[in-house]
Amino acid sequence: MSKEDNTIGRAKRPYFKTPSRKEPFFVILNLIILISTIVITIIDIRYGTSGGQDGASVSGWDYFRPFTTDSNILMAIAAALALIKIVKRHIANKQNEPTPFSKTFGPKFSNFYFLSVVSISLTFVVVALFLAPLRFMRGQDGISMFMGDMFFFHLINPIAAVCALLFLDGVAISRIGKVLCCVPMALYSAVYGFHVLILGDWEDFYNFTLGGNLLLTMASVLVNMFIICILIKLLARIYDKRVTDAVIYHYHRLKYKRPSQDSRHR
Repeated sequence: MSKEDNTIGRAKRPYFKTPSRKEPFFVILNLIILISTIVITIIDIRYGTSGGQDGASVSGWDYFRPFTTDSNILMAIAAALALIKIVKRHIANKQNEPTPFSKTFGPKFSNFYFLSVVSISLTFVVVALFLAPLRFMRGQDGISMFMGDMFFFHLINPIAAVCALLFLDGVAISRIGKVLCCVPMALYSAVYGFHVLILGDWEDFYNFTLGGNLLLTMASVLVNMFIICILIKLLARIYDKRVTDAVIYHYHRLKYKRPSQDSRHR
């Protein structure tokens, strides 16, 4: 059999390398994030949530105090923008030449989406590795932090966001974009510390100030920033690898040929 015969036949490609298969999953994941955030936010503002200290109910404007709420809303905004861009692309494709799914999102949006994913992922990491174990140590129910309304905010939405990020592999994340991922938590830490340590109108529901000790509080913030840096590097490494794969393997350009009658009998 000649070398030319070896190239004849249907080329194989990974399932999610096909843009037409990748887009529906990306849309579904973002819809889960957007709809759950809207519904839970409306319900919890009215009736309260278990996001307070020791399971205390939080409602009204106090509902926006936890970083969990803020990070989920930020991710919901990114999800909404992503869905709007997809709808606009489909409308434009009916009039002009079709645009690939990976070309839907530009560098600025991809960096903002990545920042949002890092923020909501930090929520999951802090709850799973710090807050839930802390409750167990105090003889409380740590599993409750993943139940009720927090089933989505602490578990489902962070997982959906990371999975959606892996489908968004058309544009690489810039170095500045990776640095800016620290901004949401840095701003929140400053506001949180101001209200807890200076004004004293917030309870230390995250236990980050460790009894109001300034040195321990600074150490706690540094630990959180260290966790953020690890999280950014991990997500960026996975994402950048998928971007590289998307650039190297141009599966949408492959042409398919059926084996000729002669080659099948050789």
